[in-house]
Amino acid sequence: MTRVLVTGVPRSGARTLAQALAGVDGAIPVVAVPADAVSRRPATVGVLVVEPSALCGADDLAALSALRATVGHVAIVVTKVDAFWDWPTVARASRAVLDPGEDLPVFAVSAAAALAGAVDESGVDALAAWIRDCLADGPIAPRPAPPATRSATEEIADLRRRRARIVRGRDRGRTDRLAAVRGGLSRIRSAAAADTAAGLRDLTVDSDRVVARIRARHVADHRRWLGERVEHLQSEVLGGVDDDLDRLRASVLLGVERFRPEPTAPASPIVLRDPPPPGAPTEEIVGALLGAASGFAIGRYLVEPFVTVEAIRQVSTPLALLIGAAVGFLILTVRRRAALRARVRAATAASLAEARSVIEQDVAVRVADAETIVTGRVLRHAERRAGQTAREVAELDERIRRAAGGTDGRDRASNPQELSGLRRERT
Repeated sequence: MTRVLVTGVPRSGARTLAQALAGVDGAIPVVAVPADAVSRRPATVGVLVVEPSALCGADDLAALSALRATVGHVAIVVTKVDAFWDWPTVARASRAVLDPGEDLPVFAVSAAAALAGAVDESGVDALAAWIRDCLADGPIAPRPAPPATRSATEEIADLRRRRARIVRGRDRGRTDRLAAVRGGLSRIRSAAAADTAAGLRDLTVDSDRVVARIRARHVADHRRWLGERVEHLQSEVLGGVDDDLDRLRASVLLGVERFRPEPTAPASPIVLRDPPPPGAPTEEIVGALLGAASGFAIGRYLVEPFVTVEAIRQVSTPLALLIGAAVGFLILTVRRRAALRARVRAATAASLAEARSVIEQDVAVRVADAETIVTGRVLRHAERRAGQTAREVAELDERIRRAAGGTDGRDRASNPQELSGLRRERT
């Protein structure tokens, strides 16, 4: 005999709930079976899974009847409560259909939250505790539901209320999901721009500190260091964007489809600028001449007080030339280093501007791809729900006509305008 049996109509989430129960307590022997196979699988505990996207109908009622006729301990579980904001209203209305006498326990759970690790907030732990108590009590005799006796007028009124509730909830969630997509993508784009700007500011400060002591032989090392830092910043920003997009997709598409990470576009290469070459030879010659002239003038100034000494006077000119050459070389070296630092800073600024442009472009591509994918899935889910709603409304209209016996023309077409609106949404 099966110990714990979980069932429900297609797309109700019965299999996901069974996985969540097994994950919360591996000692619970749970199995998920289709609703039409309940009568062939006797069990100790039976769980009927319903989802709050629509009111329970004849299929759910038939599954519960088969479950109560076979299993002694039976509970109704409303799942996907984290995906539908109006689940308490739908759950109460569904219980009035399935269990009007309120004889069975009802649990509200989120199997997706339990599988994600949030067991304490999912409600699955409370369901598992009830199942353990039932297993401890052992099997009991099945308790079929008592036959419901209602007048045709009460049944028609109840069917009309269910129809109105279904029509009111046909667009529920689509606008909220699309608004969440737009707001979430805007937040991700802004956060990525702020992270990029902060990273480039820190990189500029570090680069200025390095360039202040740079020599010509260190230019290649500085370019390599700058490339590594820029690539690290790009991977950090794009990795954060990918994580945020995955979280946004998981939250928006919860209750729509199972989350699966989307492949991301590769990062675009960032080309760093080389420092511009030194000035023209003419500029170098003029700079050397100015340095030599300045050095010779300084040398003459330093030697002039000692020309009264005969020994120094005889070597004053060569000594002034020697001192002038040294001072001129020093001036020329300082000028070249200053020019080198200026060229490296210019190349660094151009490279960081290029990096900002490439990173922002990569972020924009990722955000645009995510918006297209998520919006398309939300709209397709809304189309499927509109079609399901139209079918449920048509089924309720047929039941209203049968209950009324076909004598009232108003019952034969409860509201043609609403049905036409549903058909337009399907197309």
